[in-house]
Amino acid sequence: MRRDAKGLGAGLGTRVIQWVSAGPFARPPVTRSEAVVLPGTCASEGGWNGSALVFSFCCVFLLGCSGGLQKIVRPPAEPLSLTTAFVYPFDFRWEEPVYRKFELSQRLVDEAVHHSGDRFAFFGPSEFRVMRQNDNGAWVASTALPLLINSGSRADQGIVIRPWAENRKNSSAQEAFDKKGKSTGMATMEETTYFGHVDVIHPSTGQVLVEVSGEVKVDPFSGDAADDNSDPARPLTKLMAALLAEALDAIAGQAAVRNVRPELGLTLALTPRVTLGYAEDGRPNTQLVLAAQDAVAQEIFVQDRAKFLAPMLPEGELPKLSKLPAGTYVIAAPSTAKLQPGDLVLSIDGVTALPQGLSRLRFSAVPAQVRVRRATGEETEVLLP
Repeated sequence: MRRDAKGLGAGLGTRVIQWVSAGPFARPPVTRSEAVVLPGTCASEGGWNGSALVFSFCCVFLLGCSGGLQKIVRPPAEPLSLTTAFVYPFDFRWEEPVYRKFELSQRLVDEAVHHSGDRFAFFGPSEFRVMRQNDNGAWVASTALPLLINSGSRADQGIVIRPWAENRKNSSAQEAFDKKGKSTGMATMEETTYFGHVDVIHPSTGQVLVEVSGEVKVDPFSGDAADDNSDPARPLTKLMAALLAEALDAIAGQAAVRNVRPELGLTLALTPRVTLGYAEDGRPNTQLVLAAQDAVAQEIFVQDRAKFLAPMLPEGELPKLSKLPAGTYVIAAPSTAKLQPGDLVLSIDGVTALPQGLSRLRFSAVPAQVRVRRATGEETEVLLP
């Protein structure tokens, strides 16, 4: 549901909008101050025209436990014809295990495909390597450019989506008393606030096209603050999905006009083996770290990773998914589809199958060779789409 509060800030040319949604990527209630175009400039469906100066007013309103959402849009000097977006590993500005950098970014890739898979081809963090996370010249700071060129696009048709976050923790203590006024000890409480950011960069020019930021304060008494080994920062996950959707909306007008095949209509889950195999320079993959744990602890951990990647998956399916090799599991599919529920897509043209890889086939002029393990255990090959 969206509600425009037209009166508030109308004299400044701002729109204040409250978002409320539900589902696996439900967004926390957010009041935002949206970027505006100054008088004498123009923004159209096809993109930005002229040398529009765009800025945002930094308004922050507290709604429940959420903070304000701010968006800054910078028009390119010339209209773009974007085809492809590379989503970087998530940059936590505090210490987190290496698998968290992959899995939160991969969740955002899934959200991006759902939101804008008919506009852009998306690549996720396990498909390329980033040498310098904060370098806006991503074509020399990562290995993304060859993937872009091999897909048939030009260097200026690619963008990088860089998600990152900071946190702040405040602790407080209060003395508790019984009915007689006698002290019963000290009660302590820790309050966490997450500050999320999504930057959209055009590496060919080094320009940051879009910056979206927001914050969410964790209510220690809410369900989101409850212990959840599958998602230790659920409010942050929801916030980042909301910020990403805003960033994609801001860049939608710069997408190339091209033929797009219909959706395959599949509900997919990436197997957690991909998470366990993710590594970065100087940080070994989680599979090596996990080897020191006992079998029960390993199984619980892997199931938690499966649940994070596919929160819609029924609990009874988690043990099965946790034992599968790297690939993409089909949860649901149309009865006429080439892939059916229970199938495991192992590879696409010889490369480990990822959900975004299947989505990219919508832009392919020729079918891809897809290796599939059927629910019966039989392996076969099909051409998609």
